[in-house]
Amino acid sequence: MLRSYYGPRLDDGTPAGTIARVIACAHESEPLSLYLARLREHVDRQLRELLDVCAHSQAPVERVAAVMDGMILASTAERRSGIATIAIRDVAKTLTLATR
Repeated sequence: MLRSYYGPRLDDGTPAGTIARVIACAHESEPLSLYLARLREHVDRQLRELLDVCAHSQAPVERVAAVMDGMILASTAERRSGIATIAIRDVAKTLTLATR
């Protein structure tokens, strides 16, 4: 799931760089920010399809995406290593809670 959202590489630099670029671009200009919002809608639809296929249709896309993004952002800000592993662990916890 993280690879479909952030790309195939899960080294610390890739998800950290991706989230940093998204934040920077959103502040760059209003047209760019609007473009990112539309892109996010597309990515969220893909995440919904992935959750459905993986038998997690009850999991809210917005929550899963927020956990992923939030953990990557927090881990980057805290200069942690193993960013992808941290995000994957917390998404797994979120999906477990969503099935209860």
